[in-house]
Amino acid sequence: MARIFLLIAIAAVGWYLYRRLVVRPGNANPPAPPAAPGADTVTRCAHCGVHVPDKSGVHYQSLFFCSPDHLNEYLRQQGKG
Repeated sequence: MARIFLLIAIAAVGWYLYRRLVVRPGNANPPAPPAAPGADTVTRCAHCGVHVPDKSGVHYQSLFFCSPDHLNEYLRQQGKG
């Protein structure tokens, strides 16, 4: 009788460890929490790499710059300005 309880206990521990350690594909990357209302998004400057609030930067085509000076420097390097 003790052997049956031992086998049941080993099976229960094995099942617990299996469920605890195996990563399920649906739970591998939990969804990100929603942004707080009124929170500013930050974007990386294409010239210097600094992250600044989206509202204070300058957009040019699909690029983002932290200041008009960096936009002008980018255009100068590209031969467009």
